[in-house]
Amino acid sequence: MQTEQVLRTVIDTMIDGVILIDHGGIIQLYNQACQKLFGYAPEEVLGQNVKMLMPSPYREEHDGYVRNYRETGVKRIIGIGREVLGRRKDGSEFPFELAVAEATLDGRPLYIGVIHDITERRRAEEMREQLRQSQKMEAIGQLTGGIAHDFNNLLAVVMGNLELLDMRVSDDFSRRLIDQALHSTTRGAELTQRLLAFGRQQNLRAKRLNANELILTISSVLRHTLGDPVTVRTSLAPGLPEVEVDPGQLENALINLALNARDAMPNGGSLTIRTNYLRPSDEMARSSEHGYVVISVTDTGSGMSEEVRARVFEPFFTTKEIGKGSGLGLSMVHGFITQSGGHVHVDSAPGRGTEVSLHLPALAAATAAAPSETDPGGPTILLVDDNADLRSTVSLLLESMGYRVRAVGSGAAALDILQSDTSVALMITDVMMPGMTGMELGERALRLLPSLPLVFISGTADADILRSTSFRDRCTLLAKPIRKQALSELLTKLLRRT
Repeated sequence: MQTEQVLRTVIDTMIDGVILIDHGGIIQLYNQACQKLFGYAPEEVLGQNVKMLMPSPYREEHDGYVRNYRETGVKRIIGIGREVLGRRKDGSEFPFELAVAEATLDGRPLYIGVIHDITERRRAEEMREQLRQSQKMEAIGQLTGGIAHDFNNLLAVVMGNLELLDMRVSDDFSRRLIDQALHSTTRGAELTQRLLAFGRQQNLRAKRLNANELILTISSVLRHTLGDPVTVRTSLAPGLPEVEVDPGQLENALINLALNARDAMPNGGSLTIRTNYLRPSDEMARSSEHGYVVISVTDTGSGMSEEVRARVFEPFFTTKEIGKGSGLGLSMVHGFITQSGGHVHVDSAPGRGTEVSLHLPALAAATAAAPSETDPGGPTILLVDDNADLRSTVSLLLESMGYRVRAVGSGAAALDILQSDTSVALMITDVMMPGMTGMELGERALRLLPSLPLVFISGTADADILRSTSFRDRCTLLAKPIRKQALSELLTKLLRRT
């Protein structure tokens, strides 16, 4: 008796769970560690079949495993061990390592199971995998962002010179050639924007908006685009807070998700766009001061395997046949949402469709007043860019609009001009320059001329940097490559306010 008490004490003090079952699977012993793991009291499990602690499909198949072992002697767990899932009293599941040994008592077999909870280990493995994926995506993003920045500079020179040439030719044939070249250059610029979106370095024109209103605006477009086999539904939460996001990029993201959903439903199906508000008190929304607005796009398509789901945001990864997809669509959505301060969640499995949820930080009520307009200012523009070709091209564009241009290649040279020439009405500067960045130049320029309008030009998105500056109300971001019309409209607008 004393020996039994000692053994019982040892078993109850073990960190791992211990279960003893008979040849019919009936639980004979159940230690304290098992109580913590499964949530059942001993009186609730003793005398019951052990399959009550198993989720489907293990529960339904357990008796067959035991019977097969008795008849064939083939071991699947006994003396081998394996990872399985357990089912708690509240219905939740958890992973554990199960080691089973066989013993005999009075000629009858008994099975002793030792249960080691691996929930924390699995969570740590998932976190390491997420970190690895994040580091890999960050490295690829930096690479693509750097390439796109340099390519945008080249496109800016080509596009600017084509527009200048277009002003000097008169015959239709030459104009057609120039138009075709401009069209191809514009397509090249769109490709770099996709790469920058993936690298979270695109130029975003963020504004406050209500996601419900934007979805209602594009829902009819989606119905026509997806066609009759796909039913488009919306389920929009009332009283949704505003978000600060680029409306054009958000529209592109939703259209991209809708087209992917259509491809996953070749025989038709249902596409539902939902909105929801996660308050800051919600565990999933605590990282945002005002919570998150969630836009979910759900389809009834074929779904994704776990392997595909793990790679959906990788650039150039696609499950479509060659020529049917670039593999940039979802990576662009991911990059855009991340750059906007949010995150993306994908829930999918083969045969049960896909749900992609875009989480965007919610805003507090708007308080900012609209800027007032004043009389026009002077025509002198200071242009600062370390790229000589781009500097020359933009100078010619500005001169063709009637502006007087002073162009320099460094921040130091620009400050010299601002100290001596008070007629400068506006400064255009590249963001990324050696020595003194555009942001540093802008800050020092405003110390000399506090009312000077600033235009930052960049092949990558520095919108986040602009929002963090103390002089963000005095500056505007213009994306490369620069189009003459966009530049002209912006300068006219800014110079009216000075």
